[in-house]
Amino acid sequence: MFETGDVKLLYELGVVVAFDWPLWRRTTTVEVAEAPVSDAVRLATSIVRAERFGGPAPDLDELRPILDRLRRWHETGR
Repeated sequence: MFETGDVKLLYELGVVVAFDWPLWRRTTTVEVAEAPVSDAVRLATSIVRAERFGGPAPDLDELRPILDRLRRWHETGR
C-alpha cells in the first residue's frame, strides 16, 4: 500500500495531472510496460484520484509497473 508521502511525491513530480480520468479509465486499457509515458501518467492519475474519491487505496503492486515505466523513460528518454 502506498503511504500519504508517496502519493504527495507523485503530485510534486507532476505525475498526477488534471484530465477527465473517470472517462479515460472506463474507456482505456493500457499495457503500461510499453505504453507511452503520457498513458503511464494518466493511469497513475486515475489510480490516485480514484482513491481520493472513495476508491481503493493505491497498492504498490498496482503502481510499480507505472513507476518502472516512468523510470525507464527518465533514464533512456524512451
